[in-house]
Amino acid sequence: MKKEYKGRPRRLYVQGSLPWQGELISVKEFLNRLNKLVRPPVQQMWHCEGDLFVSEFQKLSEGIHRLHEAVKGLDGDTDD
Repeated sequence: MKKEYKGRPRRLYVQGSLPWQGELISVKEFLNRLNKLVRPPVQQMWHCEGDLFVSEFQKLSEGIHRLHEAVKGLDGDTDD
């Protein structure tokens, strides 16, 4: 029988580095930067329309590009 874990989640420690605009940064820093890049536009998109929506969409597009490049780097892929 599997024991259920109750309480505060354990911290995960991931080592390594990921690319971000030509520099290698830690996984923790990557996630912090990605969060700062993606979270505000999504929250703003819940309340806007028209030109503002397009502006926030561009920020999300940058975020997904950064995430895609990082995943490619982790997988060792050179193709899309």
